[in-house]
Amino acid sequence: MPAQSASADYAIKPDPYSSHSVILRSIPPSSHVLDIGCWDGALGAILQRDKGCMVTGIEGHAKAAAKAKHCLKKAIHANIETHTFTGSYDAIIIADVLEHLRNPEQVLRRAIKALKPQGSIIISVPNTAHLWIRLNLLLGRWEYADKGIMDRTHMRWFTKKTFLRLLRDADLVIESVTPTPAPLPVMHPSFRDGHIFYPIYQLSALLPRLHQGLFAFQFVAIARRQRR
Repeated sequence: MPAQSASADYAIKPDPYSSHSVILRSIPPSSHVLDIGCWDGALGAILQRDKGCMVTGIEGHAKAAAKAKHCLKKAIHANIETHTFTGSYDAIIIADVLEHLRNPEQVLRRAIKALKPQGSIIISVPNTAHLWIRLNLLLGRWEYADKGIMDRTHMRWFTKKTFLRLLRDADLVIESVTPTPAPLPVMHPSFRDGHIFYPIYQLSALLPRLHQGLFAFQFVAIARRQRR
């Protein structure tokens, strides 16, 4: 995450329906990975441990970048908005980052220069058109929060339509878009695996399949560079 928008309690969501799990499943074993906005390197550390990947992280928050240096192959403290991305990677991850940027399209255009011709870029953003946000708007409410869709540090707001338009404008070819449910296990421990309300969470994970625009908490897109 960018330095100006870092959240002290940002953590990996380990349940199988989360955006982080979707991202982890999308990375092939032994890949060379660039994690842009890697925070403390936790996501990349899982890829290194479980899939034998080699992960380079870039993080704008100095203390988080320092932590990432202890668990990733390489970690760089840099301003994501202005950094020049170098190297040649099988996969690039930009998770929960674009909404914090002033000019996400330009960051995407620079980032994909470091992507191998057959490589993939995996991007996640929150869905501003989620049912809960719509209901609050109907009631005249637009209240910022410390995290989630209404995170007060967000500078950009995406629906599925505007998210996909951004990717296309950045000369990306979209291969898939996965909607993920509201992270109920993060909101309350009773929704975690093995706890009393976990079956309810499992059922809620089906809702984004019925209507992505209303029920997706986040969208995870996998895309590739356009062939010239």
